[in-house]
Amino acid sequence: MLKKLSIGITGTSKGLGLSLKQKFLSHGHEVLEFNRSNGYDINNPANIVEQVNDCDIFINNAYSGFAQVELLYALTQQWENIEHRYIINIGSERICRWNVAGLDWKDAPRGPAYRTHKLALSESVEYLYQQVAWPKLMLVNVGAMDTTPSAYWNEYRKNLVTMPCDQVSTLIYNSIDQRDQYFISELSLRPTNFYKDISK
Repeated sequence: MLKKLSIGITGTSKGLGLSLKQKFLSHGHEVLEFNRSNGYDINNPANIVEQVNDCDIFINNAYSGFAQVELLYALTQQWENIEHRYIINIGSERICRWNVAGLDWKDAPRGPAYRTHKLALSESVEYLYQQVAWPKLMLVNVGAMDTTPSAYWNEYRKNLVTMPCDQVSTLIYNSIDQRDQYFISELSLRPTNFYKDISK
């Protein structure tokens, strides 16, 4: 069981961010929320970095273009060489497989930009992981949750069974919970039918 920690999370108003917030709160941890609704925008990373200086863990969850990458670099610089700090970055399984589902970029026009942004996040985590001892960096690539973005993809993948956000948040929480015994630098989560052909 994690000792009481201070956790910063972006994008807690819905989806995975909300589920992660609830998971940490239910285990007695303090959660700092960063959403546009409470005055924080990940496109302004300095404003968030200033507020999480004393956090133990930061979950880089909210998506807005390359803003996740900029926030990752800003916080890594702020926390460099401070032991027992962790940055958990929420990526996408979309970077791992592109054509297996039969999707064409012309059919799903938001796909290429989204994949490019998430690839940049993945590459940045890999690069920084080799550059700094602390903070420890984790990348969680998630495929097909029961969220609004997944509903967009489901227009093209009618047979896709999505993962409940609460189950994904439990797996992430359990991974963090074991960090003193072992640290998982990369985690991929997807439904069992994630790579099946789309229905006609």
